[in-house]
Amino acid sequence: ESDAYLNRTQLIVCGNLLLDIIFSTLHNGAIEKARLGFQRLCDKLLRCPRRDLRGLPAEWLERLLQRLFAHDVPVVRRSSQLSFSILAILDAEVPNTHRALLERVMRFLLAVAKGLPPPPGLALDDDAPSALAGAPGAAAAPLEGAEAGASLRAQVHALNVLRHVFLDTNLAKEVSSYIPEAMLCALQGFGAASWAVRNSSTLAFSVLLSRCDTIACHLTITGVVA
Repeated sequence: ESDAYLNRTQLIVCGNLLLDIIFSTLHNGAIEKARLGFQRLCDKLLRCPRRDLRGLPAEWLERLLQRLFAHDVPVVRRSSQLSFSILAILDAEVPNTHRALLERVMRFLLAVAKGLPPPPGLALDDDAPSALAGAPGAAAAPLEGAEAGASLRAQVHALNVLRHVFLDTNLAKEVSSYIPEAMLCALQGFGAASWAVRNSSTLAFSVLLSRCDTIACHLTITGVVA
């Protein structure tokens, strides 16, 4: 490797620092700048010809998804820390291609939001982002043997992150096919015993309903439907 370029270890340190800022800072402006920086870093990595560097965003993403089950990630601000971090990676994914990372995220979030075990993911290395070091391994099934509080917290996080994903205009077209399943998931949450799950389900459902209105309006204007 040339000394003129950052090596893999240095790039991991850069990503770790940006994630540390997102997870430890309370100032919205600082979080947004860190999110933008992390997105640009992932954007460059996902377009890198080197496979070991191109795979770093996917490794970060797995750690972030498993972070839904961590006890030290607050659900305040509607899980904004997790949402900003995950969306930074999804928005960086190469458009007009198979969105493997987006598909992984949606399958994971929808399963957890329903209270089901998430699908298996990548095997992770030990050089994970420091902000996510407490997350369980991706190959584990966090719902099995987990305490009820952790499962409910993960369900609330999943609903909150789904809400942010459907609010992201950059992903509007790609996530439209997930709207029916997400709406059913939110409706099921209305009957949950936990107020936090019911509240997150209501917020998610309102966004999904708005997205349906937007899609119907667009189809009417374009003449697809009468």
